Amino acid sequence: MKAFIIERYGKKEIGRIADMSEPALQDDDVLVDIPAAAVNVLDIKIRSGEFKLILPYRMPAILGHDVAGKAKSKKGARAPCVSFQNQLWILARLTSF
Repeated sequence: MKAFIIERYGKKEIGRIADMSEPALQDDDVLVDIPAAAVNVLDIKIRSGEFKLILPYRMPAILGHDVAGKAKSKKGARAPCVSFQNQLWILARLTSF
């Protein structure tokens, strides 16, 4: 999979697209095939470090919180109730890897 990552806080020169391994699913996770993602104003403010006191990220961090895709698989009974191949719009939780 590909992801837009930052390795430190900074201005617009910071960030790159990188190949990432598929994440390990937890009991409450749904894996989504995402053909489109957006970097929005929140991502820009996170990248610049403007929110680091209230939204600290462990670096490197993945940006792009608005995504659209299809449910691929889920793991565990606590995973949200979505059917395989449901079309989804997601405001992703704040995570780092």
